[in-house]
Order: sequence, then C-alpha cells, then structure tokens
Amino acid sequence: MPALRDPFLKAGLRWSDAASGTRFRQQHLAKTFAGYQVAPLEKFPYNYYDVLDPEIDLATWTVTVGGMVQRAGEYRLAQIQSLPKQVQNTRHVCIEGWEVVGNFGGARISDFLRLVGADPKARFVEVECADDYYESIDMESALHPQLLLCYEVYGKPLNRGHGAPLRLQMPTKLG
Repeated sequence: MPALRDPFLKAGLRWSDAASGTRFRQQHLAKTFAGYQVAPLEKFPYNYYDVLDPEIDLATWTVTVGGMVQRAGEYRLAQIQSLPKQVQNTRHVCIEGWEVVGNFGGARISDFLRLVGADPKARFVEVECADDYYESIDMESALHPQLLLCYEVYGKPLNRGHGAPLRLQMPTKLG
C-alpha cells in the first residue's frame, strides 16, 4: 500500500543519508595497497550490468557536461588526460557483489569539476554511461581526492570490458 509504504521509505532514506553523512569524511582516505597486493588484471572481473560493449566509437567519444557548470559542452578524453594524473592501488567493490584490489590511473573528478566550472552549490553529480547505467554521487563524495575518472588500469588504457574509454573509480563507495 503506497500511502503507508512511501513515508517509511522516505524516512528510511533520510536516516540512511544522515548516518552516511556522519561517517563520511572527505579527507579520510581509503586504504591503499602495495604493488604485490594488487590482483592480476586477469582476475579483475568485467561488470556485466547490461552489455559488455555498447559499441561506442572510441576515436570520437566525448563526455557531455551540463547542469550547474560554467562551461557546459563536449569534452574529449584527451582533455581529461591533460589533467594531473593520479595512480592508486585501491579496492574496487562492485555493486554486483565482487571486489578486487586493482591499479587505477586517471584524473581526479574534483579536477574535472574545476575544469568545467561546477557550481559549488550543486548537491549531486549525475553520471550516465553508454550502456544506460547511471549513478548520482553527492558532491562531497565527488570531491574526495581518491575519486577518479579512470582511463587506465595496470598502466594500460581501459579495454571495453573494463569501461573504456572512461570509468569512475570510487574506493570510498560501491562502484
């Protein structure tokens, strides 16, 4: 019965958000690992949310930015790669139920948000993928220094199965 269920769901979500907010600290870093602790690339699973390869043209791929930003538009992978590169060995915990320690390289999403002139009053960053998967990330989490727009794993460009040309890597959240 929606009339009874919906208020309980909304209250539960408010409580969950409040509890999460008390535990999350932007400068609290996720654990990083030594190179010998990183799983081999062959052991890093593909995410099978919808389709393994949405058949995008990697040569012409762009990310479309809109909303509360000063510089909306299309951004090419090279523009993201021109931002300071971060490399980290962190645990990736997938919403599908698996986890692996991997080696990730890319630009901080906070640097990209500065590039596009994101409004600091925005509450969320919404990401929609080529395979129609989507996610909303609260702005405080998006600005975490370990959240990457990852364009390589294990020192090599992402392949299609791992989300080429770009994927979010969020060691502080489910990914």
